[in-house]
Amino acid sequence: MSRAPPTFRKRDVRAAVEAVVGAGVEVASVELDKDGKITVIAGKPCNDQHGNPWHAAVRKLENER
Repeated sequence: MSRAPPTFRKRDVRAAVEAVVGAGVEVASVELDKDGKITVIAGKPCNDQHGNPWHAAVRKLENER
């Protein structure tokens, strides 16, 4: 089974985030849909390391590289 071609590119996500930031709005997160929909969630970024258990898991994997 082959993988479907991506419906968005890194530059598309970057352009969406830069447009929101350029409008003076902070970006809390970005959601990517398999159909190519890019949703930029406005708000303060979550820096609370205890709020999301995945933060610790991702950090652990990054440190193992």
